[in-house]
Amino acid sequence: IVYAHEDAAFLRHLELHLRILQIVQVIDQWHDGLIVPGERWNDAIHRALEQAELVLVLVSVHSMSSSYIMTEELPSALTKAANGQIGLIPILVGKVDWESLPISEHQALPNTGVPISNAEDDGAWVEVIRGIRLACATLRKQEATKIDPLEITRDQSSLVSARVQENRPGNWLKDLEWLAHDRKELEGQLQNLRAHLSDRESSQPLGS
Repeated sequence: IVYAHEDAAFLRHLELHLRILQIVQVIDQWHDGLIVPGERWNDAIHRALEQAELVLVLVSVHSMSSSYIMTEELPSALTKAANGQIGLIPILVGKVDWESLPISEHQALPNTGVPISNAEDDGAWVEVIRGIRLACATLRKQEATKIDPLEITRDQSSLVSARVQENRPGNWLKDLEWLAHDRKELEGQLQNLRAHLSDRESSQPLGS
């Protein structure tokens, strides 16, 4: 969760409503208030942003005028969102002229576009939580439809074996040509696999 400390009251109520999604294991939330004593806070924030699957941004005049948020946190999140690596949801908690900012290109909550003026407005937070739950379901669906390079590599390996077996014993030249072709394809798939596994090891769901 990206927020300005002046909006801490809104953060507390968002946390409270997000616990419902935590209980049903939809998300695991993080914000800078969870940094442990002695930890380098700048490193912790960037690490959390790097591992996030979904970033929530509390939009207000305080957050949009924060030099740290606008130069350190938001650029990283916006870049990953533009590359399809994460979801990003602005949550309006105060009136501010933010339409000219890049973050305004992302659909905000509440859906009405009217900021939550009262941090204790449970009705507004329920709408926000429903939107977050829908976004999480969409992200999970997109993740499930991604092709696993490991499976492709296994299929490719089986194809190499099958091609060699189906050739006549004396046709060794064609065997070599097929093996050379399949080796190039396998090398490409292995490169994708290494990148995929690297991303998988570093991705821990932030949720918010």
